[in-house]
Amino acid sequence: MCINTNGFIGSLLDCPLVMGIAVYLLKQYMQGGQFEKQTDETGKVVIVTGSNTGIGKETVLELARRGATVYMACRDKKRTDQARLEIIRETNNQNIFFRELDLASLDSIRKFVTGFKGEQDKLHILINNAGVMRCPRMLTKDGFEMQLGVNHIGHFLLTNLLLDVLKKSTPSRIVNVSSLAHNHGTININDLNSEKSYDEGKAYCQSKLANIFFTRELAKRLEGTGVTVNAIHPGVVNTELGRHMKILKNFIGRLVITCLLWPILKTPKSGAQTTLYASLDPELNGVSGLYFSDCKPKKVAPAAFDEETGKLLWEESEKWTRTKCSKCFFIATVYDDNSTSTNMCSIDCLLSSLIVWPVMLALGIYFLRKYTQGGQFTKKTDETGKVVIVTGSNTGIGKETVLELARRGATVYMACRDKKRTEQARLEIIRETNNQNVFFRELDLSSLDSVRNFVTGFKAEQNRLDILINNAGVMRCPRSLTKDGFELQLGVNHMGHFLLTNSLLDLLKKSSPSRVVIVSSRAHTRGTINVDDLNSEKSYDEKSAYNQSKLANVLYTRELARRLEGTGVTVNCLHPGQVNTEISRHMPFFQTFFGRIVLSLLIWLYVKSPKSGAQTTLYAALDPDLNGVTGLYFSDCKPKQVAPAALDANTAKFLWKESEKWTKAPKLY
Repeated sequence: MCINTNGFIGSLLDCPLVMGIAVYLLKQYMQGGQFEKQTDETGKVVIVTGSNTGIGKETVLELARRGATVYMACRDKKRTDQARLEIIRETNNQNIFFRELDLASLDSIRKFVTGFKGEQDKLHILINNAGVMRCPRMLTKDGFEMQLGVNHIGHFLLTNLLLDVLKKSTPSRIVNVSSLAHNHGTININDLNSEKSYDEGKAYCQSKLANIFFTRELAKRLEGTGVTVNAIHPGVVNTELGRHMKILKNFIGRLVITCLLWPILKTPKSGAQTTLYASLDPELNGVSGLYFSDCKPKKVAPAAFDEETGKLLWEESEKWTRTKCSKCFFIATVYDDNSTSTNMCSIDCLLSSLIVWPVMLALGIYFLRKYTQGGQFTKKTDETGKVVIVTGSNTGIGKETVLELARRGATVYMACRDKKRTEQARLEIIRETNNQNVFFRELDLSSLDSVRNFVTGFKAEQNRLDILINNAGVMRCPRSLTKDGFELQLGVNHMGHFLLTNSLLDLLKKSSPSRVVIVSSRAHTRGTINVDDLNSEKSYDEKSAYNQSKLANVLYTRELARRLEGTGVTVNCLHPGQVNTEISRHMPFFQTFFGRIVLSLLIWLYVKSPKSGAQTTLYAALDPDLNGVTGLYFSDCKPKQVAPAALDANTAKFLWKESEKWTKAPKLY
């Protein structure tokens, strides 16, 4: 027998709810790192290019909330004014201004800089956010390939012309919005302007690699000036940046892309978080030349370390933009075709592959599986010489628990009912760990005589017990009785373990510090102890009976911990998570062919593996930080609150008294 939770089973019976929860969790996971520090930017002057929509607009919105004076440097006056007024209404910050900037025109850039310097004598933050992606080959007004021209050359000139103001305002920052796509880029020194051949995906990746080269080289040249430069990848973001892609130009294409990619795309707000982090985080004062994603430093592609290519790109950028700076260079980023602020997606790299849909599916499954596996117990401990009993350990969580205990050198007793299956599991564990001290001893928790026989036999072999793990359980079975007349779920999940534990307390006390770990379930939050019909003789609902048994586990944990205070024996319980085990084998739906298929698919996608399910058990049993900790409830290797019903001392005493009476267990005062 093995334990699990009832929570996921209910969800599986309602597929739309399961899918909704799964999509929600995946969507939340994909939002990535969030910049949550509170900073006051009052008095700061900021320029954000490509800021009338998407990431750029969200960046301006947050800067406005924090009191900054922000210049929205965009090409489209109508759209930018509309966005600007929305931001002012939402933040009540009147210091938000639109100034025309077309990064596809060097003249427009120079006019913008002249106008800005006529208004401001300081600039604290320059955010080079604008970009275009995967457009058909076209040229800027100065004859540059559009993606290189906007994403790099235009921002190169803009930044260079604003360096004097940035230096006057130190400490100041430049943030270049690059992309994960830089990993796929190369700087084509023989055809930088894509005149001999053109591939829209390669041209985009080249422009994003140029952003990284520019960031690193400029940081080096600005060292000691008080101006820092960093680049970022905002994530895979739902914006207008991919509007030039052919598949998005028809209704069906847009619909398919939207449906398939929505769960794994960041919102523009989440996409703006790393930009805000690089722009505002006080801990980045003085940090320069780095590349960030999800508000963390990341490694750049190996190609970005090629100094010769970096110098060549710098020289070509100077020549093309007719700039020459004795101290500073910069290989910029350039502007978006529609002043949209989203040259930051890596969707281009995904969509450039013919296997895009399998890739997307694999990514979604990977992140969903990773999310559902929960907390992991990774501390290294040596359990050599420790004696452990694990009930229900021939499969699932119990087997994985024994496997890990054996790896750590413990002597483990697998207390199970089925000799054949347990012997098979035991031999597998011995082969894998080379630990010969793994034993099978028969235990049927639905029989009090079997429990007593097990205890007698164990005490004849061992004079110590360091850890008792009450793991076994049954769930939602049709009403049946144990050999002693108890409703099966209450009898196995609580009564059998009650007698087992109380009968082994003398050994546990001799071996202190020792631990009792009781595998309960989140289902206890829906349970009640039916004091008028504890054995479900008047009426029976399989789900309610299971929930009652899991609440009994928690009540027993807390009461036993209280009674054992000062003995050196600690008692804690846990919820292992939604785990792929055999505990739901009694449910009728999953006994049909279709039900088994549905169960296999949904369980694999949405629930923990038995190995992950065993992590909180191992944490409660082995973590040195829990020495002396007792009476708590854990999930995902963290303490959690129990249901209010589990705090009822009168119910706990009633349950204890009835359990003692029914099992004739040794009394503990």
